[in-house]
Amino acid sequence: MRTQFKLIDKRLSGSRDVLDSIFGAFGEMKKDVYRGVVDVVVSKSPVDTGTYMDSHDVYDGRSRAATDNSSKGKPRNRPREAHAGAALDRMYAQIDALDPSADKVYIGNRSHHGMVVEYGGPKTPAYAPYTQGRAAVGRIIQFVLMGYKKL
Repeated sequence: MRTQFKLIDKRLSGSRDVLDSIFGAFGEMKKDVYRGVVDVVVSKSPVDTGTYMDSHDVYDGRSRAATDNSSKGKPRNRPREAHAGAALDRMYAQIDALDPSADKVYIGNRSHHGMVVEYGGPKTPAYAPYTQGRAAVGRIIQFVLMGYKKL
């Protein structure tokens, strides 16, 4: 005759719910970090024709628009607020649509003059919105974790 044991420990009851809530929050934490980086990139992006601001994208590598956006022939001195608001709305929607299992997320720009805006050119200063976004990641992560300290 075999002896059977069944371990019951009431201290662990409900632990599955706690773990599910913690790991479920990680997905939202990642999205909050992406939103924070997007906020920095948009706040540091210049607006002349609006093409650069309108060309920011968030994607996970599965698909990305292959077209490059040009500012050629577009009116200049466009209002910053309209383009910044539209860029944030679009990028937040892209963040919300990301595959939760994606292990890499990219924030990029499809404009012809994206490299000049980032690194500067003969007549253009380096605005470096992506460099500043990368530099802010540590601070953004700390801020996001403080918001989730209830876990």
